[in-house]
Amino acid sequence: MSQPQKQLLLKENQIVMGQVLKLFPEQKALIQVGSSKLIAQLETSINPFEKYWFRVKGTEQQGVSLKMMKQLEGNNKSQQSVAIDLLSLFQQRSSKENVMLVNKLLNENIPITKEQVVAATEILKHTSKKEMPNVVNAIISSMKKQLPITIGVVKSIIEAQTSIPLVKQIDQLFHTLQHEKHQSKAMKQLTEFLFHLIQKPIDFHIGKNMKELMSLKQLLIGAKNDTSQPLLREQIDQLIHRFHGQSLLQQQVIGPTLHVITQIPFFMPNHQTDLMIQWQGKKTRRW
Repeated sequence: MSQPQKQLLLKENQIVMGQVLKLFPEQKALIQVGSSKLIAQLETSINPFEKYWFRVKGTEQQGVSLKMMKQLEGNNKSQQSVAIDLLSLFQQRSSKENVMLVNKLLNENIPITKEQVVAATEILKHTSKKEMPNVVNAIISSMKKQLPITIGVVKSIIEAQTSIPLVKQIDQLFHTLQHEKHQSKAMKQLTEFLFHLIQKPIDFHIGKNMKELMSLKQLLIGAKNDTSQPLLREQIDQLIHRFHGQSLLQQQVIGPTLHVITQIPFFMPNHQTDLMIQWQGKKTRRW
């Protein structure tokens, strides 16, 4: 694989659209995938200057091999037609929602697998129109990070990307719990913990705050099934998904640099706010 103009990470069984720029002896070709170019070993004869859907075989370390799945008919097809073509390749319906998702994937040049698209279209099938934009964006975030495409992961990412302050969600849950007359042991523990969290003096020790949030998540999970009150159950679910989503999204690797983002709620006497902390570090060579 040649050095790409823009880093392109390909994995086994991903499907990519590539244009053949040049043919070489021994079934090799220069292929353009998005803004990147690579020299790939081919299993089937293809024509120069044509566009194809390829399945990735092998890895960068082993050497990339591409298996031609299907040729795109005509180089001037609209992106919507290309999206429908890909859905057809995966034997999926070309519904408005499915085409919208695939269009976004093509726009961002995200390599995908058939299993990812099938799982994503199944989620979209059971999504309301109101929720559709957030769900599509969450699916794309999942694919970028190579996370499993499940309804749990999608809900977690949506909650992690919400504009509602974490302090507000915690405060709302605490007030709802105070009006819950019949509390189980797990519910009482959660109520007491939230009272301590909201009333405690400000402590800027990040490690302690992060441990408290981990403890809160465990208490939320323990109390989740102890109520039949819809609002309370929804508020607990939202916080569980939010904490899970933050753990999925908080790390980002860009080249040799690692970015870690953490969100911590602070309850002050006259003000409530979320503190966003970002760590950034570079990989170092160990001798």
